Amino acid sequence: MEIGDWERIHIFGGAGSGKTTLARRLAAHLGYPCIDLDGVAWGAAGKVGLRERKTAVFNILSQPSWIIEQHHNEGIGLIYMNARFVFLVLY
Repeated sequence: MEIGDWERIHIFGGAGSGKTTLARRLAAHLGYPCIDLDGVAWGAAGKVGLRERKTAVFNILSQPSWIIEQHHNEGIGLIYMNARFVFLVLY
């Protein structure tokens, strides 16, 4: 398996499970953008509107490579369908 085969990675797990650490290390190693979906769902003024969140997720998924990490279920099906690899991090 070549590094290019890992172009879309989804990391899912509970709070404190180590998903952010795993995502950041993989991103540093592979040179891919690391996206924490909390940053998409929450802005300075609170929760971002559904339309804006969906648009942001579609924009992320349209990129050729990414590592997405999240702990909530919003948009999970769409992300799974676009990921090449999915990691469930349990503790």
